[in-house]
Amino acid sequence: MPKYVTYLQIVLNPNSQKPGEIASELKKQGWWPVWGTYDFAWPWSAKWTADDSKEYWSKVNKAHTTMKKLNVSCSFRTYEWGKENTPVYWPKNWNSTKAWSKK
Repeated sequence: MPKYVTYLQIVLNPNSQKPGEIASELKKQGWWPVWGTYDFAWPWSAKWTADDSKEYWSKVNKAHTTMKKLNVSCSFRTYEWGKENTPVYWPKNWNSTKAWSKK
């Protein structure tokens, strides 16, 4: 089970690419679609800590660059797993042990 998760919230505008294209690009990078306040999530491996800033900024910068290319505004929030301050719903097929053990 991951200890931390980074959430990505996107804001579309009239010049943004289609939502399906945005989702496709983020899923290619390994982001999971979620529902609630946030739109996508990146659960860090159980070994990841907040001190691993190089890995964190690499993942966030890559997603941010993609969002800029697609003309989408976005924000990132990282929480300790289970301590989010708003509801987040994960896909039924999401399995933290299987999906993230290799990340």
